[in-house]
Amino acid sequence: MISDQRVLTVITSGLKLFVAFCGAVVVLIGFSYIVESTNAGLSRLAPWVLEVLIQPAIMIRRWFAEIPGAELSYHYYGVIGVFDYISLIIFYVIVCIILAWCWVIIRSKISRVEKSLA
Repeated sequence: MISDQRVLTVITSGLKLFVAFCGAVVVLIGFSYIVESTNAGLSRLAPWVLEVLIQPAIMIRRWFAEIPGAELSYHYYGVIGVFDYISLIIFYVIVCIILAWCWVIIRSKISRVEKSLA
């Protein structure tokens, strides 16, 4: 059985990972605005990464609204709304909790191997 302590560890680690992820996205958005405002001729890496991070919202809207892919991809970036932001937050929180759960399992297996070797 999974103990309450392990569940609490997974959830807190997942939320900490989500906060770190949000900080990285904010830094990336700031970098993107700086690059766009200075016209420094730098690559479009930051805006491209932000577009990739929005793709789960496009998929979630497709699942709920059943809009064909060609129409949605073309018109999506101008109509992102509250539903899309909420779905992105929920999606990335779930992803971070799954990653934290995998990390806790890996860490427990490593500690078992270390105990068996000692």
